[in-house]
Amino acid sequence: MKKISRKKAKQLAPALFFRRTAAGQKGRQGFILNTSLEPVPFRYSIVRVAKALQILCAELGIDSLRFLPWYPAPWLYQKNDYPPIEAAYQYFLDSGIGKKFDGLIEVPVAELREFIPHLFWLVRGNSTADNYFCDPDGRMILSLCKYGNIHGAYKFSFEKEFEAAAERAGFNVGSECIRTSSALPGRRMLGYKKLN
Repeated sequence: MKKISRKKAKQLAPALFFRRTAAGQKGRQGFILNTSLEPVPFRYSIVRVAKALQILCAELGIDSLRFLPWYPAPWLYQKNDYPPIEAAYQYFLDSGIGKKFDGLIEVPVAELREFIPHLFWLVRGNSTADNYFCDPDGRMILSLCKYGNIHGAYKFSFEKEFEAAAERAGFNVGSECIRTSSALPGRRMLGYKKLN
């Protein structure tokens, strides 16, 4: 995993800095990816999503993904005492993501099976940690939601290749978010206030 400052990220991944949904960007088609059309327990769902995302990237010849917080807030802005979220927080700290880092994280595809479940729990427990991610060429812009679905958009010119690869990876490509449960106890909706 590689850290890149938010300022440099604007040059490397400009598509991630739009402040509206990726599907609303000119020349992009929106979608939702999930690995089941029925609600399943998180521990199964998010592992399947991580595995399918890794396969999708391999199918498309993508060697890394770039992740950026939606808000200019540090990845670890908020602690949470829910055990899976504590573990995710520690994973990010152990990976060199400091408490004030708000920049881009580039993750090799080979590390996605470990990274995605931790990212999921960070997002699930902290609304400020919502993020977007893309491939290095910006052909697709994705976001992992608190239910374990991937929302996103791809360039129209990438449609057939993307949808075929997503199906081979085990994703259902649709327009409906599969809600696996109600909000997690302990999920905190905090307004972001810039750290000094």
